[in-house]
Amino acid sequence: MWRLRQAVKAFPLIVFAGLSDYSFAEQYAQNSSSVAREDETGLINRQIQLDKNWSFRKKARYIRKGKATIFDLFNCVGSPDVSRWRHDEPLHRDQFICTKKNSYVWGLTNDGDLMWMDLASGTRKRLYRNKTYFRQSGKSAEYFMLSKTGDLEVRDSNDDIIWTKSAPYSISPQNCLSDYECPYLHLHGNNGKNVLNFISESGQWITTGMNKVYGFQKRKKDKEKTAKMSLQQSEVKGMEDIHV
Repeated sequence: MWRLRQAVKAFPLIVFAGLSDYSFAEQYAQNSSSVAREDETGLINRQIQLDKNWSFRKKARYIRKGKATIFDLFNCVGSPDVSRWRHDEPLHRDQFICTKKNSYVWGLTNDGDLMWMDLASGTRKRLYRNKTYFRQSGKSAEYFMLSKTGDLEVRDSNDDIIWTKSAPYSISPQNCLSDYECPYLHLHGNNGKNVLNFISESGQWITTGMNKVYGFQKRKKDKEKTAKMSLQQSEVKGMEDIHV
């Protein structure tokens, strides 16, 4: 009986506490879900930022495994076409032109290096090394730009040219595409070539690969492969001569 009387006396308090707890629990649930959403959004944003700061090898590995695309891991800023870049427009650090097909990117890294990268195969080529020029001149790359005369330029924060490669042609601005006045760069998705487009003095539309135009050296493996192929061709030709 004593326990029953105590329970009856405590009933209003239990009911009140129950209502109070329910109200608090409901409010807590709302706050929790809101906090969870905020946290989840924050984590996603941080994860994307971390992704873009990953090393080249890690980015290449994730792309090869199909866990990410170049658009997840790089700031592809070409507009309206992500694979083209106009003359006289600055391409800043951590900005790239990218291919819609396959996984090629070209641009200025966070370190200020001008790079061509094939993420699918995990290969890359450095066209300009910022650290080398910084040691020589004390100036650091801020952005890349294709000049209206077809020159490749890397400039510092004062807009001074600290590195350049001149095109061996007489180039001036000409109408090409509705959104792109020549000269402009186009990174091709089928083979990864970054192609210079311009109008010649005779009025012809010229498209030529950047390595050929600006005389960038081939990588050591490419040189060895080319030398080996030339040697094999010479040996075959020599055998044909002997046979004759």
